[in-house]
Amino acid sequence: MKKNEILTNFLIGGCIGKTLMEISGIITNVVIGNMNNELLAQLKSLLIIFLIGGICFSAAKFSVKKIEKKDMGSKDRQKLLKKQMLITAGSILFFCIFIVIYTMQKNYIGIILALSFSVVFSLWGYAFLLSYINLKNNMVMIKKVLNKN
Repeated sequence: MKKNEILTNFLIGGCIGKTLMEISGIITNVVIGNMNNELLAQLKSLLIIFLIGGICFSAAKFSVKKIEKKDMGSKDRQKLLKKQMLITAGSILFFCIFIVIYTMQKNYIGIILALSFSVVFSLWGYAFLLSYINLKNNMVMIKKVLNKN
């Protein structure tokens, strides 16, 4: 196994473990009959996090699969990277709006979650930007080499 695969499996396993512990705690409280507002708020937060995380992960997987299955030229890759950067920027804006809303409500868990999603999408967008710049520089270098010959 590669180092990246080990790290990826560790992180995925940790997320699954944390999610299962949260769900187990909620189920235990429901079975015991300890239904209160805090438990309902925790259940609501878990479902929202699960939904947003599932959508983001599905979008990321779809985006990567779309690139892997295409045999594209440099121009097509540039267009696709531009689209992905725009989608990522829209996602960052979406979560920044949530940061503002949660700040007004003084919901600290919501602020942390929205901020973490914003940071993740910012890093993802930065990776797209670096790929785009690298591809553009490679195209310039190829043109220079072809013009010399």
